[in-house]
Amino acid sequence: MDTKGLNVLFIVVLLPVLTFAQINLKDPKYGKDSITRVECLKNLSLYGEFVKQDRLYEAKSSWQKVFTFCPSASLNTYINGIKLFKSLIEAEKNTVIRRHYLDTLMLIHDRRIQHFNRKGYVLGRKACDYIKYSPDSLTAAFNMLNESVELEKEQSEAIVITTRYQVATLLYNKKLISGEELINDYHQNSSYLKTQLTLNPNNEDLKSSLKKIEQLFTSSGVATCESLVTIFAPKFRNTPLDIEQNKKIVAMLNYSNCNNKLLREITETIYAADSSVEAAFNLGRMLEKEGDFTKAAVYYTEAIKKQSDKKLKSTYYCTLGNLYNQELNNKPAARTAAYKAIELDESNGLAYLLLGNIYAGVRNCGETDFAKQTIYWLVVDKYNKAKQVDPSLTNEANRLIAIYSPYWPSKEEVFFQGLTNGQTVTVGCWINEITYVR
Repeated sequence: MDTKGLNVLFIVVLLPVLTFAQINLKDPKYGKDSITRVECLKNLSLYGEFVKQDRLYEAKSSWQKVFTFCPSASLNTYINGIKLFKSLIEAEKNTVIRRHYLDTLMLIHDRRIQHFNRKGYVLGRKACDYIKYSPDSLTAAFNMLNESVELEKEQSEAIVITTRYQVATLLYNKKLISGEELINDYHQNSSYLKTQLTLNPNNEDLKSSLKKIEQLFTSSGVATCESLVTIFAPKFRNTPLDIEQNKKIVAMLNYSNCNNKLLREITETIYAADSSVEAAFNLGRMLEKEGDFTKAAVYYTEAIKKQSDKKLKSTYYCTLGNLYNQELNNKPAARTAAYKAIELDESNGLAYLLLGNIYAGVRNCGETDFAKQTIYWLVVDKYNKAKQVDPSLTNEANRLIAIYSPYWPSKEEVFFQGLTNGQTVTVGCWINEITYVR
């Protein structure tokens, strides 16, 4: 920068500083005495102007004076300092200097905690920066991430939770943490993200983080049924009445679609000690996997009765409806369950898919071939409704529509019946629902 430009900058900076200094000369956060405070205020304004112009390297000298002599002056000292030293690290090729810059970056995070608190939040940011610029320092970064999440819990940032599990997976691959630790980390991290998603269901960053963690867990190799049994069977044998531990084990076994003796033992133990909604539902799911469908329906029904959350109850009704439709061949009962699900949650597209699937499996509903074919108009109605209320089901709904729309009555048959496009018809027998000609 030329001398004339510097002179102009100093004039722009110093004029307001002189006025500002008169007000703040007695404030100790700007330094230990009046001389230090004037110098602090001058450098605050000077580096601030450089930062506004995105001239970070030129801001370095005045920023360092503020950081050294009046570290409590402003939170922006740390926000801008982190931005400055990240830029310096990324531009530097010399490994020794780069390491020096990284040490300073870490120090900035520490001093921010010292002067402005929020230890859990800042530690998470510090750990993410450390692993980014020193990727071999896995254990040190992991310790920071663990402390951060322990302090912040479900308030932890998504990037911190995701980074923590990525580092945990790398440590597991290097045999530096056990499979049990990786599983426990997955359970905790996914639980915190799901809690945040409950409050912010449309947050794409949270959805992406949860998906990433689930992918890492699935691909880690620790999620196989054999591995889970090896890890958790001894724990269950040692403390069979630890209900919270048992619930976590069941959640892991269900996630991996395990159906084994251990799952049954733990599920029955939980239900005997705690006949809660979750215990009843999990016991129903286990019995369904084992092929005891009638008994599974009993426990699903009990879970539905006990569930107070409307959306979850709606989901439970869909599970019961699918059981009635696919395994017990009780289509009227399946339809009742589907409509109960819709009554509780009109946005439950899975309930409309279930209705379509129920009707698609009905045979000989009508006295004529034409009457029997009209049900497929109704089938497609339900699939169309499913993707209307829940766009995430569009691909599946379209796949099913492509399968069943060829079974519609032909144009010739429609003409022969004296019907026209858009005219309503009633699908008979026990279904007794209205659809339209197309």
